[in-house]
Amino acid sequence: MSLSTNSETALVIDLCRVRLTSAAVRRITAIVREPLDWDEVFWLASAWEMMPVVCLNLTRLPESAIPIEIRERCVQQSSEVRALNVALMFRTASLVGALRHRGIESMVLKGPTLGVLAYGDVSLRLSSDIDILLHCRDVSDAEAYLLSLGYSPCFEPGSEASLLRNGHALEFTGPSAKVEIHTQLLSRHLRMDFDSRELWEASRMIDLGGVPVRVPSVHHLFLFLCAHGAKHRWSRMRWICDIAQLCTLLSEAEVEAVVRLTRKMHSNRILGLALGIVREIFGADKIPQSLQRAVSFPELLVKEV
Repeated sequence: MSLSTNSETALVIDLCRVRLTSAAVRRITAIVREPLDWDEVFWLASAWEMMPVVCLNLTRLPESAIPIEIRERCVQQSSEVRALNVALMFRTASLVGALRHRGIESMVLKGPTLGVLAYGDVSLRLSSDIDILLHCRDVSDAEAYLLSLGYSPCFEPGSEASLLRNGHALEFTGPSAKVEIHTQLLSRHLRMDFDSRELWEASRMIDLGGVPVRVPSVHHLFLFLCAHGAKHRWSRMRWICDIAQLCTLLSEAEVEAVVRLTRKMHSNRILGLALGIVREIFGADKIPQSLQRAVSFPELLVKEV
């Protein structure tokens, strides 16, 4: 991934931060005083899948900072996306609750739970799928339940065992969002095998729409996001923003846990690449200094998207 450096891009980069630093506020205030192509600003916010955060930060500026029509456009363009995010949260919570009622414990990956954990607001993080991690013993029952709801498998009959053995998800489309069932965090070809027992033992519960939902520990989630982005060659800006947002929330204990897990899994290059991209785009202030000292950063050249 590479980025150009015009005013519109620089503005959206700063606006992608949920928690704005004083330096970012000064830069934003200076840029919005310049003549801007607002269509490009909104196009970038949409293309990067960061419209809710960008619009929220624009509406937080003093009324005199941006034209009233831009403020109204922010409200209009972000409200529908935020409503869809909230709707997916309730669908996810409903599915988790229904599976638990049937004796199936699940762990939610990314999606609405990442909105809560990294952005502090489920409506600010764009999500479209429901990704759940299950114990192998529960896959058949979960699949049967989804089929009973009207979901259809997106894989050939009889291929479930082969897909799961190689770390792939079972994908289902149906009456609401697409659902993906995982038994491993990553496909085997990445050669990053998270210890399943450790993953479940370290997981924790959060509230999602009034339903207790299990999510990975912060250090497992953080390294998983880094590996997931690398797997897909960082083709979506939202994945970089996710890591940047989560970075600012890491406690020293969580940084140490990330470093320990990275060393245990021999994944320093994946972590270094992810943090190097975050540093190139958002600046070093997004990354805890203790984490920067523990990571070897690769050489990166970022020019244009």
